[in-house]
Amino acid sequence: MAESLDLPIHPADRPVVVNSDGNRIVLDFPNLKAAFQLLKPWSGQAKRVELAERIHEALRLAGLSLEVKVQGKPVAELGSGEKRGLILRLLGIR
Repeated sequence: MAESLDLPIHPADRPVVVNSDGNRIVLDFPNLKAAFQLLKPWSGQAKRVELAERIHEALRLAGLSLEVKVQGKPVAELGSGEKRGLILRLLGIR
């Protein structure tokens, strides 16, 4: 049985909608700048690549996936399956 959860969070005063449907977690940001704010604590490409790899592997092992959206459009996906999306390519993550 799939359960859904909507949870608004506000990093840097920008609302982010967090949805969960079964094994899928969706973060929906109002704009690309707000999405990149999520990575602000990890400066530098090498740290961000390492973080993405660790998150991807942890989600995969847990049988979960994470989808990042901007205004409802998918820009990144981690966890089950391949890492993909615009944000990941912009960060040099493959």
